[in-house]
Amino acid sequence: MSRNSLSVTTSRPLTSQTVGENGHAIPYATVACFGPTSLSANGVLVTQLLGEALALLDDDRLGARGCIERAHLLMQGQCRVAFPRKGMLADWQVRKTVHHIHGNLEGTLRMDEAAKLVNLSSGHFSRAFKVTTGLTYSQYVIRARVELAKHLLQTSSAAISEIALMCGLSDQPHLNRLFRRVVGLPPSSWRRRAPDPPLKAC
Repeated sequence: MSRNSLSVTTSRPLTSQTVGENGHAIPYATVACFGPTSLSANGVLVTQLLGEALALLDDDRLGARGCIERAHLLMQGQCRVAFPRKGMLADWQVRKTVHHIHGNLEGTLRMDEAAKLVNLSSGHFSRAFKVTTGLTYSQYVIRARVELAKHLLQTSSAAISEIALMCGLSDQPHLNRLFRRVVGLPPSSWRRRAPDPPLKAC
């Protein structure tokens, strides 16, 4: 991965839930990668910078440090977001889209339906989504599904085939392909290596 291609990989676990557009609670894992701080332009960039830092950490500690420092400055408000405003989704459109994705991971997530939710054509939405998040709509959905799968693998004893269906995927081989592409390991191997889930506060 090049130092200039920012991508979301993982984030620290969250123990809380959020509420989607339909009023239903969104599971922990669906906000683990795309949490509340990522619902603005600055938040999206911070998330991407941290993902890039994780990707660089083993082979390029200096590059990883630079990503972390930029993320820290953004969180402190000491530098402005690097994304151009022109062509981006508005914050309300990002929030509505993300909540729609998180609340419907078990089903089909069509881009044209997401575009209608924010009053845009599919073409305009596709371009604006990529400019705003650094990911295509399909990449974003895939990573959200993988984060949900990771949470379920870590916190339940469900079979991987069942987890695939819970994440809106057709079968276990489908989950295996996407999981390996994003994480670098098949789900079974990741489950064996996964740390214990965080304890819930009393």
